[in-house]
Amino acid sequence: EPFNEYWNFPYMESLEGYKKLFRKIGFTVIKAEDVSEQTRKNWDMFYDIALQELKSMTLRKMIRYKKNPSIVRQGTRAARIAKNQFYANIFTKLCFDAGVVQYGYFVVQK
Repeated sequence: EPFNEYWNFPYMESLEGYKKLFRKIGFTVIKAEDVSEQTRKNWDMFYDIALQELKSMTLRKMIRYKKNPSIVRQGTRAARIAKNQFYANIFTKLCFDAGVVQYGYFVVQK
């Protein structure tokens, strides 16, 4: 849910599921490729950044964030987005390592 909300995915589907969806709405799938391994370093990096941020969090730093004008304007929405981004990084890394999350690209034609 945090990943879907932050990155605006209504839901996630398997690569085969996306192929079926493309075909169902009238597209021909010309090419479909699993590029999960090529994206692994990105998720490792985002995971490390999330952990570093958590480790460096202090009360002073939290107060600075809270007083930041852009955060003040957004109110609780900003806090929710930040929290969901953190959760999304952790969740995606764990799921990726477990083989649950895959990344692919498709070339389709109408």
